[in-house]
Amino acid sequence: MRRFVGAGARDAASQLEEAIRRMPKSTPSEPAARSPGLAPAPSPASAAEPGSVAVQGLARGRTSRPVAGRTRAGFGRQVDPEFQTQTLRTGIEIAAPAGSSVLAVSPGRVLFAGWFRGYGQMVIVDHGAGDLSVSGYLDEALVAAGDSVALGQPIGSVGETGSASGPGLYFEIRHDGKAVDPALWLEK
Repeated sequence: MRRFVGAGARDAASQLEEAIRRMPKSTPSEPAARSPGLAPAPSPASAAEPGSVAVQGLARGRTSRPVAGRTRAGFGRQVDPEFQTQTLRTGIEIAAPAGSSVLAVSPGRVLFAGWFRGYGQMVIVDHGAGDLSVSGYLDEALVAAGDSVALGQPIGSVGETGSASGPGLYFEIRHDGKAVDPALWLEK
């Protein structure tokens, strides 16, 4: 079996990895620091402000699904059935009808909302406790960097931006900066 990862896919994955590594993270005791071009850091008083969202991290096996649909590409090493090439996928792809609402999987704060090469329109939400969710291939983002989101709040709609497989959602969970298998975190 040939082991090859296309340069474009490898570059996009590396760029996402680096961007997430540089993003300010929040901890239970201190808010995320400000970073140019990203969401501003919340003030210490913002957690007590009306309309704010309690951010406590994701619960393994009990995190809400971002969209209804079947998983068409899983996490981890994938082998192309035609070319027998191997790639490493740091998230999953969920097949869903174009325009379907993509929901926040837990309360949090939007760190990034916009175009990201290889992932199309993308939203990254900090859920606290070192947990981030990444939603890509969106038709549009319905939130902006700095917004607080509630569990089940629409953050975007399913699209094909960045996808070669048709309409769907690219979804990733990161715990302490490392990609983890979303299947272990999402409700069944």
